[in-house]
Amino acid sequence: ARRRGWRRALPGCVEVPTANLAPSAPRHGIAAGKALYSSLGLLLLALAADTAHGQALLTETTWGGTGADVATGVATAPDGSSYLVGSTDSFAVDQFGQPATRIFIAKLLNGAVVWQRIWNGPTIIGVTDSSVAVAADGSVYVAGITADGGGDAVLLKFDPNGNLLWERAWGGTQFDSAGAVATHSDGSVYVAGRATSFGPSSAGVFLLKLNSSGNLVWQRYWDDAAGFEAMAVTSDGSIYAAGSKLRPDSNFSQFDIMMLKLD
Repeated sequence: ARRRGWRRALPGCVEVPTANLAPSAPRHGIAAGKALYSSLGLLLLALAADTAHGQALLTETTWGGTGADVATGVATAPDGSSYLVGSTDSFAVDQFGQPATRIFIAKLLNGAVVWQRIWNGPTIIGVTDSSVAVAADGSVYVAGITADGGGDAVLLKFDPNGNLLWERAWGGTQFDSAGAVATHSDGSVYVAGRATSFGPSSAGVFLLKLNSSGNLVWQRYWDDAAGFEAMAVTSDGSIYAAGSKLRPDSNFSQFDIMMLKLD
């Protein structure tokens, strides 16, 4: 049986033509701070908190192709740029010529595209959302799921120019996925998610720590839980992970909120 750990033979990424991302004229009546998407594309809004009761819409950018494009995460960098991640089936096909879902990342500045990439590995929609975090040195980390290996957590590292520096996958013989990623000022990166490959119940959550080179520092697993969906790291290195836990004797139908703090 495959043990927990990173697999390194992953497929890399490709650049998406910049014509697929363009600024749009601001429209009224859009909920502030929301990322909106449909089967035709997705929408990214940049707003300024210039009053106590509302925000001014600064930019509005739509992105997508002819398929389904969904935004699931956004992060900002100190230089004012932003990174948008999610899933798309507009730019790849499978061996039968049918649309194939891929993880995407796009970098924007003032509503205009700087670069955009599609990761070549197959992913799965509706299971977990891709997430993104920006490190102190400008490196960008994207966490999600790959369909390879029966479903594994995947972590991608990009430099600020869109070059894929490394990629890692983690999991066992069953279905495992990453739902959150966070960084610390010392260069460490943390990945959290759900796992069905380990533990007596085959339903648990995991937390991984890696260094900036992609080497696994430690890994933790908790059984009888449904998944981590959010994570944050404080300046002193404390880690907060939030998710849900199965309620005892609920026949896998009821959950409670779970919050963990680790040093």
